[in-house]
Amino acid sequence: FVAAWALNLGLIHPDTRIDCENGLWKHGPRTLHDHHPYATIPVTDVIKFSSNIGAAKIGALTLGSKRLHECMKAWGFGSYSGVDLPAEDDGRLFPLSKWTIYSETSVPMGHEIAVTPLQLAAAMSAIANGGTLYRPYVVKRVASGDGTVFQEHGPQSAGRVIGAKAARDMIEILKSVVSDGTGRKAAVEGVKVAGKTGTSQKIDPKTKQYTHEKYIASFVGFAPADDARLCIAVVLDEPQGAYYGGAVAAPVVGRILQ
Repeated sequence: FVAAWALNLGLIHPDTRIDCENGLWKHGPRTLHDHHPYATIPVTDVIKFSSNIGAAKIGALTLGSKRLHECMKAWGFGSYSGVDLPAEDDGRLFPLSKWTIYSETSVPMGHEIAVTPLQLAAAMSAIANGGTLYRPYVVKRVASGDGTVFQEHGPQSAGRVIGAKAARDMIEILKSVVSDGTGRKAAVEGVKVAGKTGTSQKIDPKTKQYTHEKYIASFVGFAPADDARLCIAVVLDEPQGAYYGGAVAAPVVGRILQ
């Protein structure tokens, strides 16, 4: 979502090359790591191979804190979607005034922010449909036995987030995630699938620090990629053994799509 926002602003292109520092980058007081060392790679590969450093650089160095915060708000993170269900959670996005020196690199990697699966699916659907965010709904119609309609829901735009060109570029990048990136296990024979893996550390309630023992694994994708009919988000809380989103969540999305 950060890359799509930067693409829309014309600050990067899919082939813009980013130095991922061979897996070790010191920014301010903190050192960031990648799960595999990458040198200088294009934006497409930053997303395809889930480079934390590449994503952090797009957020911190290309966008900066103010535009990064605007980006998160525009995708609907930290806000109620307005879905027709009770007790919706708005997730967590700290106001810009509470951001620290760590925030501009943390948020692009998925730290310091909490989003719901519904928000994820809605935001990914916005990329799939050309850049417009829609209010999700569950009940299409409420009617009596004689056909009298009391309530009806349909597609309701919550605003355009990115332009059609940026959406097309992002769809191509997300297709590469599934064709030969971290999301290969979401592939479906005969259908072009686009999507993104997610692997996030959980907070230890005792230490209040990120733990290396408990994770949330996710995959959110859509198909057919160039004329999407379905968008699916699968989130696994504390998977045992393998814990990467590409290993445990992507195959589930692939099976559902199949």
